[in-house]
Amino acid sequence: MEPKTPTSVIEVERYLLGCCIRDGVGLPQGLHPYHFEEPALRLVSQAVKRLNDQSLGVDELTVSAFLAEIKGGYSTHEINSMTSEVGFTALNPSWGKMITKASRLRDITRTAENIAYRALSGDDPDFLRVSLQEMLQEEETATSAVNANPSTEYFDLDAMLAFDPKDDKTVLIGADRRWICKGYPFQIVGFSGTGKSSLAVHLAVNWALNKAPFGLKPVRALRILMVQAENDFGDAAEGLIGATAKLIQSEKVTLKENLIFVRQSSKVGFEFVEYLGEMVKKHAIDLIIADPLLAYANFDIAMQEPTSAFLRGPGGVQEMLQRTGAALLYMHHTTKPKSADDLDAMTSQQLAYLGAGCAEWVNFARDSGYLFRTHKNTSDGRAVYRFGFSKRQSRSGLKDSTDRFAGHVNLCHADDGSIRWEYAPTDMDDQKAHSSPAKGSLSRPLSL
Repeated sequence: MEPKTPTSVIEVERYLLGCCIRDGVGLPQGLHPYHFEEPALRLVSQAVKRLNDQSLGVDELTVSAFLAEIKGGYSTHEINSMTSEVGFTALNPSWGKMITKASRLRDITRTAENIAYRALSGDDPDFLRVSLQEMLQEEETATSAVNANPSTEYFDLDAMLAFDPKDDKTVLIGADRRWICKGYPFQIVGFSGTGKSSLAVHLAVNWALNKAPFGLKPVRALRILMVQAENDFGDAAEGLIGATAKLIQSEKVTLKENLIFVRQSSKVGFEFVEYLGEMVKKHAIDLIIADPLLAYANFDIAMQEPTSAFLRGPGGVQEMLQRTGAALLYMHHTTKPKSADDLDAMTSQQLAYLGAGCAEWVNFARDSGYLFRTHKNTSDGRAVYRFGFSKRQSRSGLKDSTDRFAGHVNLCHADDGSIRWEYAPTDMDDQKAHSSPAKGSLSRPLSL
């Protein structure tokens, strides 16, 4: 029976993929998985693209096997139905353009709705104007890039020589020294129980309010998506209560506009990356904080090949960040615990490689932070932790309690017992006999 002509965008997506699988070809030039509206079809398109890019062959069996491996998308029976529906209908070149057009219109609608909502809420008009201009610039870039090779970017030498680092509009954190920019990742590594989650919340709260926690100064108030997998509502609430304990009411109102807190525990791998891209577009996010990113990896993190594919390959983290312009901070677990003496003896470059898995996790990051328990306590018995960065520490702007730039700082939990980070006092006791890099002071509850 002759198949009917597709009418809706979803039908066009289904027909295009059915033809690709039937013909054993990849997606048309300029079409990417993130352009697909239907989530299940997006996973099918991801399978078609990756199989074709890796020259593994695109057919019903390979696509079905790929979808089974990532535990998502359509079953083998449904893939067979897709190819049967299209019959002998030729792949229409206009279908890809219809899908990308619908995707761009969805993006424009979401961004415009977000700007309209913030305008009605009385947000700063100059900031909204810049947001609108950025949206239009992204749309212009997307239009001109449809037939371009997205993996190759030519740098103009004259523009490079005329570049002014202090006037770089891509910077998000570290205005004076270009530390964290749009489209790039960084990580913080720590042992289990040291308080990585509460530190992530502390940073998020301050950056969302245009504050500089421990000298890490944003260029403006950032829109932040906090996505985590390991803490329940109560754990997350305790961390947020501690981090916001000293805020005034107007700051709490602003925080509600700029910080989005979610728990995502079902999406993994490339499906999780697609989810992040959608959330960035939906909420106009500047910075994603994933706690921890490894919770969303569905492969052996010690293996270089799948790690590189997830972070740098088609449909991976880097492609999503470059496309959306968001930055990413991912909290990362360490390998087995080390003694405080061993950690104190390490250089900052050695501390960068504390994280579990292959070296690609730290190589991928623009900067790598660390958080670990020292062998010292405060005079009232609180554990003292060292916090710093390894790869670009001079650019981070990290400052000690005297407001001087520092390679690392000493931190402790709040003296009132709440889950909140602050500078450790200078009067500390050496407690080598009781040091533990993975746990806090025995006199206080373990931190998140």
